[in-house]
Amino acid sequence: MTIPPILLTMLLAASSPTTTKAAAPKGSAAGNLVFLGVLGLCGYMLYRSMGRNRKLQAQRQGNVLSTLGPGDEVLTGAGIFGTVLDVADDRVTIETAPGTRITVLRSTIARRIEPDTVDDLGDVDDQNERDRADEADGEGDGGPTGEGDKP
Repeated sequence: MTIPPILLTMLLAASSPTTTKAAAPKGSAAGNLVFLGVLGLCGYMLYRSMGRNRKLQAQRQGNVLSTLGPGDEVLTGAGIFGTVLDVADDRVTIETAPGTRITVLRSTIARRIEPDTVDDLGDVDDQNERDRADEADGEGDGGPTGEGDKP
């Protein structure tokens, strides 16, 4: 991002030392205006970046809600996981456990759970189970030194 020339001029004018006290009394109006200008610019940039993030997040949420269909794994805003059974105008029926169905507002669906994330977590759990089984059998890798239980 480039600094506009007028802002650069204002910054340079505010930072240049004055030679006499009479020319620029303490707390001069020009210094105050520069400070307020820089402060306002920072506030505006912060406001724009936060607004853009909110807009992108709302757009993603809208895309998820519009493509929601039966069989999708979802997470609600309350932290409830479930499988979509039926989608009505503004309501979604999800199954949280076999035989347990709840109906929630469509807008409370926080995100769709992708099958890849579930598979990745399963791989980690499988590796942890193998590690625990090895430790229980006494076949550990011996820790960081690489010295195992082998003779």
